[in-house]
Amino acid sequence: MGNYKIKINIGIYDGTGDLEDGVVVASEGDMTESEAESIDAVERALLTTNKEALVQTISQHLERISKKNPK
Repeated sequence: MGNYKIKINIGIYDGTGDLEDGVVVASEGDMTESEAESIDAVERALLTTNKEALVQTISQHLERISKKNPK
């Protein structure tokens, strides 16, 4: 069957839902066919890919906030 791809999209928007002011991050990962058959390997791949996306999204979000509200 071949390799598998994981794609996770995360977005943070203000209360208006304005896409121009939001942060959107897409993170991708890969799994081999044998990994895709193992629940532990799938879970590990999803958690790793998700963590990368979360860290990047939070970082970009906080950077934008600090630029809007300099102290």
